[in-house]
Amino acid sequence: MQILLLSSTDPSLLSHEVIESVNDFVGDEDRNSSLSTFSERDYLNESGQKDIGPLVDAAQTPPMLASKRVVVGRDLAFFGSAKVAFGPLLAYLDNPLPTTAMILVWEKGPNTPTLPAVPTSLTRAVKDIGGEYRRVGGMRRGQEISDWFDKQILRSGVRLDGRARSSLSDWMGEEPGRLAGVLEVLKSTFGTEDILTEDQISPFLSQAGTVPIWDLTDAIDTGDRALALSHLRRIMASEGGEPLRLLFSLHRHFEELLRLDGSGARSQQEVADVLALPKRRAFLAKKRLSQCQLLGSEKIARCFKFLSEADLDIRGRTGIDPEIVMEVLVARLASQSRW
Repeated sequence: MQILLLSSTDPSLLSHEVIESVNDFVGDEDRNSSLSTFSERDYLNESGQKDIGPLVDAAQTPPMLASKRVVVGRDLAFFGSAKVAFGPLLAYLDNPLPTTAMILVWEKGPNTPTLPAVPTSLTRAVKDIGGEYRRVGGMRRGQEISDWFDKQILRSGVRLDGRARSSLSDWMGEEPGRLAGVLEVLKSTFGTEDILTEDQISPFLSQAGTVPIWDLTDAIDTGDRALALSHLRRIMASEGGEPLRLLFSLHRHFEELLRLDGSGARSQQEVADVLALPKRRAFLAKKRLSQCQLLGSEKIARCFKFLSEADLDIRGRTGIDPEIVMEVLVARLASQSRW
């Protein structure tokens, strides 16, 4: 029986810990058959009242086509600290199903303004059945942070030379929550075979600022992953850089390529007609036609697969931080223009 309760004041660290814990719990099982994830929106019943019942119902359901069921309850701070709100869950934990593994995450949801203390009744119930309550983060300075840093790099599979490792450590500083995202992007961009240098990783450690969305799409179209990721981070750090809004902009960009693909348009005027471009934007016709021909039908379809997966992940399918989802997406999209 696996029962884990996670909490942290650092959302990035917590999100990374959830991902790793889910991977450990699921193991070799098929995720579609064994994994069920619940978040704030799943805890509202038809009357608009808070209800933890769906999470408990899933935990009480025997697995099908798998040896165990892994149930993840996120955004539990949505219910506040009152014991009564967790009554059905506490009753379940008093006699849990042996084939169900649970990961309970004490964190704020989109509509939870504050993060109250974890209820003692919940931590006690988890510990009483042999589960674990793990507070993520809270590391002291010095060797403890250094050991954790080394462990995260080893776990990611990313290989760095000495100068790159030192540069990444300096960039992380005393904000360890920043590390998971950049390691995920480095892995997606370079893989795990080559030893990366400081020059290779430095563009991925960019600072915040503002850039227009077309600078991002231009960098993607030219296959410049480092520049595209730099633009993405600056946009997300600015006002209006909400992941779903950016995803919509990228979807609209690739939708134009999809409309051109197979349309038979060969001239700038034909492209402008297909895309219904106004005269003041007619210059875009040549760029869109060139990019469509560069990618071809197969790669355009692959880009839409990446966009669809990112949409589901941002909406909570995997629990991965939306900013990490967007960084991986942009690295993948840019890679299509390089191959």
